[in-house]
This record gives sequence, C-alpha cells and structure tokens, in this order.
Amino acid sequence: MLAAKEARSHDRSQQLAQLFERHADFVWRTLCRLGLSDDQADDAAQEVFLVVHRKLDDLRTVEEARPWLFAICRRVASTHRRRRDRTKTGLSQVPLVGVGENPEEQTARRSAIRLIETFVESLDEERRIPFVLYELEGLTGREIAEATGWKLNTVFTRLKAARRRFESYVAEVSK
Repeated sequence: MLAAKEARSHDRSQQLAQLFERHADFVWRTLCRLGLSDDQADDAAQEVFLVVHRKLDDLRTVEEARPWLFAICRRVASTHRRRRDRTKTGLSQVPLVGVGENPEEQTARRSAIRLIETFVESLDEERRIPFVLYELEGLTGREIAEATGWKLNTVFTRLKAARRRFESYVAEVSK
C-alpha cells in the first residue's frame, strides 16, 4: 500500500516536472500577454504551477496541456490584474533584443514589439484571448475553444474581429 502511494507520488512529480519543462515559457508569455509585467508574470507563473500541482489529476492527456494551462493562466492573471489595479503598481515591460542585431534592427524590433503590445493591450479580453493564442502562441481554434469554453465559431468570429482591428490599427499607426 505504501509502495503504491509512493509510486503515484513519484509519477505525479515527474509529470509536473515534465509539464514545467515543456510549458514554463508558454505560461510566462501567456501571463505577460494577458496584461502582467515581467515581475508579475514570474510570481503568477509560480502560482500557475501550484494550481497545476493541485489539479494535476484533471489533466487527461499531455496533448491537452496547453489549453488547460491557458485556462489556469487566465484565472491567475485576472487575479493579479485585479490586485495590481487596486495597488496601482504597473511596471512597463522592456522588450527583448535579438542577439547580434545592429542598432537599427534593435530599434525596429522594439518598435514592432511595442506596436503589437500596445495593440494587444487595447483589445478587450474577448478578442485578446483568441488573437494572442492563435496568432502569437500558435494554438488551434479547437484548443482555444477548449481552453475558454467558447464554441469554435465564436473563437473564429472573435479572432476575425481582432485581425480586422489589427489591420486598422497598423494602417492608422503607419499614417
């Protein structure tokens, strides 16, 4: 009996370690794209994996991990944003610079990142979620529908609206 319990505990620990290794970057990026600063995303990512540890038995297959993790990230980010809004301590994100880029490339990269970040921040949550997950994270429409509980048609309708808004936004900024 004790050996079986230890084996289950070991299996859970291995599964958690694998999830962390495979998806920690996705979790952190998702939290940032859901409106958290780098520092807040670090703390929130820890919270996400604490929730993952508690709810590990809810994960059916490893293939379903990203949508499942996104749903957890969404709830954790929402809690952090509410906390941040109450305390009014928002730190701006500093975009990453590519290694070996010359100053012009760095400036162009920063401008592009700022443009996308500003656009994403301007979206309401219903359009931000499918845009970020589909366009930036590469999830499928089905995975997004599973993560959000929305119908597949709803995902694509909201994604289409976000894309239209992005095209308008880029055209407006380019003037």
